[in-house]
Parts: sequence; C-alpha cells; structure tokens
Amino acid sequence: MKNLLFLILAFFLLISATPTRVRVADRAEYQKYLKWCNEIVPTTAIQDGKLKVMLVNGQYTDSPGNFKPIEPRTVYWYPIGTKRVICEKNEVLIWRHQTVWKKRRVSSVRDFYEWWLPLYVQGSDR
Repeated sequence: MKNLLFLILAFFLLISATPTRVRVADRAEYQKYLKWCNEIVPTTAIQDGKLKVMLVNGQYTDSPGNFKPIEPRTVYWYPIGTKRVICEKNEVLIWRHQTVWKKRRVSSVRDFYEWWLPLYVQGSDR
C-alpha cells in the first residue's frame, strides 16, 4: 500500500514539474520562439511509388536490374511518410525526392524551456 501511495505521489509531482504555462518574464522570448517555429521551410522527402513491369524472357528484370514498364506508364505514388509499401511480383518499387514545405519545428511550452532557452542563454544566434 505504501508503494502504491508513493507511486501516485511521484506521478503527480512529475506532472506538476512539467511547465504548462509561459512565465511573464519569458513571454517576449516565447513570441520569438513561436515565430521561428512557425516559419515554413522547404525540406526534402523521399516518396515511394510502384510501377508495373512486363515479363521479358521469363523474367521481370535482367541481371543488372533493368526492367521494361508496361505502356502507358502509370505510376502509383504513395503518400509521403508511408511506412509500408507492398509490391507484387510484376511491380517494381521506385522513388523520387520531393520538396515539401512544412513548419520548422512543432512548438510547445516544454520544448521552449528544454530546448530554446538553454540555447538562448548560451548566446547562440538564430
């Protein structure tokens, strides 16, 4: 029973230690942090796709890995960030580099105090 009580008390102390509000003295710096985080910047992402290929001489590809696509070429592109891609026997996995625009960083009060302020106090410029 003492252990259970201790765990509950430790849980509530841990929750109260996590900052949920910005202190009045840090509000101006927090606005700079929000502006920096919400900037939209270009990043490169890899997008997976699959392409149906023809059977040539009993094989879908030759020894160097060349393949002949079925005409007209229709490529199915998976959404960026897809974790699982399934290709059948007559399909080849292809990919391309895609430029996407997204926010620089996801902002939060906790991130502000753990990441931004220590860098700001050390004097690094952004």
